[in-house]
Amino acid sequence: QALADLERIYQAWHTRYPQRAEHALRLALLQLEAGQPEKASQTLAQSLAANPQPAGLFPYAITQLALP
Repeated sequence: QALADLERIYQAWHTRYPQRAEHALRLALLQLEAGQPEKASQTLAQSLAANPQPAGLFPYAITQLALP
């Protein structure tokens, strides 16, 4: 239940501030923790399309997290 609550909160932040890279990254990390790597990759891919800031955060995160 706690992961679902956090996902709802992070999704709201990500929706409200789509260009803030840290909100999308938090959501993706939570999705990874919940065993949903494909969903995490999708979250980051959608965020990359919105030109997130700081721009260098996602390529590093994708590499470090070994996302599909």
